[in-house]
Amino acid sequence: MNKTSPTKEWELTQEALDKFLLRLDPNVELAGEKYEQLHRALINFFSHKGCSSPEELADEAINRAIRKIDEGENIDNVVAYTWGVARNVLKEAQRAQNQTVSIDDLSVAETPIINQTESGQESEKDEIRRKCMRRCWRKLPGKEQQLLREWHCGAGRERIENHRRLAERLRIKIETLRRQIFEITQKLWECRTKCLMGERLKKTRGQAK
Repeated sequence: MNKTSPTKEWELTQEALDKFLLRLDPNVELAGEKYEQLHRALINFFSHKGCSSPEELADEAINRAIRKIDEGENIDNVVAYTWGVARNVLKEAQRAQNQTVSIDDLSVAETPIINQTESGQESEKDEIRRKCMRRCWRKLPGKEQQLLREWHCGAGRERIENHRRLAERLRIKIETLRRQIFEITQKLWECRTKCLMGERLKKTRGQAK
């Protein structure tokens, strides 16, 4: 019985990059200049949209466009296509940002973060959120907890460099690492959302009695 071989993960190669550059301009020097202009424009785009890692997102948009061309996609205007990809990347980043917990939230299992009201007492709403976060955090395997902690360390360029080193240490591509982080965060977020809904339902039922 023949086993189906796993699909090989796409890799950015010099050949794939050359195909992209050729679509930008047949002249090698002009193609390089246009690439830099596009890259800078994308960084500014993501930066103005308030994204925390504009350079990473610009690279992601261009890499996706390069991949499509490398895989045989017929693209007439590569710049316009890349901008279309960038808008999709922005939507994904904004959705992930809305569903991303802070580094304080990630350490809540060890050191609970308590938001207090003006009177100094923790509000009922904050208490429920803290309990749900703590409960869902503890459900994550230790490796996933540690991965999230390391991913959220640092800020700006330091954070980008930290992501690169983390991927190298794990011997995986940054795209693979980013996908893993997103999946773990989604799992944590979904658990917390269900927990909050359950707590609200309990409160509603209690009030109805």
